[in-house]
Amino acid sequence: MKGAVISTNAPRALADKEVEVINRQVSNRIIGVYSAVSDSGMLKKDPAFYKEVYEDLMQRGFSRVVHLGDDYLNDYIAPLRAGLGAYYLERNKINLYDLMKIVRIL
Repeated sequence: MKGAVISTNAPRALADKEVEVINRQVSNRIIGVYSAVSDSGMLKKDPAFYKEVYEDLMQRGFSRVVHLGDDYLNDYIAPLRAGLGAYYLERNKINLYDLMKIVRIL
């Protein structure tokens, strides 16, 4: 299975709206949303959250999971500690859409 999911600290209602906007820009490539707050009851994304996301995606048939994020600790170190591949997005150097193309998510 190929596509992108969003993992966020935002509540689900806000995250779902973000996905609508993003999908208009990248041709419906976002196929799921995980909200740390709404889905897992966590205030911050941490390794336990990423493990939950990873396990769910593996059960849904994904063969590869990597995380892209712009917060060094919560979006890069935390997924690495959970056993996921991770890319750190330095927003002043590259945007999310270009990074997703580079790692062949889109």
